[in-house]
Amino acid sequence: MSNEDKYIEMLKEDIQECMKEEFLMSSRNQLSPISVPNALFYNPKYTQLSAGAKCLYILMLDRLVLLSANGWFDDSETPYICYKMDQISADLYCTHNKANNLITQLEAAGLITRVKIGRYRPNRYYIHNITEDKSE
Repeated sequence: MSNEDKYIEMLKEDIQECMKEEFLMSSRNQLSPISVPNALFYNPKYTQLSAGAKCLYILMLDRLVLLSANGWFDDSETPYICYKMDQISADLYCTHNKANNLITQLEAAGLITRVKIGRYRPNRYYIHNITEDKSE
């Protein structure tokens, strides 16, 4: 094998190694799927909800799946999430006032129940199922 052939072979190996590393890095950065209930958008019962409130509900559902898998249940075995107002504001890029308004919208629609735990402690949220029936 000539020096030129050795050089080409070495370049091929380097390219393959770089491609493997790039693939591994891109697979680490892939987005995790979030389940979105269609009724949230198509049921007339939820048309009064703003887009921000719908996004918050979806984020809360995602947290509920994760936390209930890790054993976040109250004394009556009901799953719940704790979500600090600072974190809600950061996740939705909004002020505390706006985040509180979004939570109030979700409560009014019957999608969540907020339980205040105490001063300087995150609220506990119980996430309710979406009603699929369009006639309600």
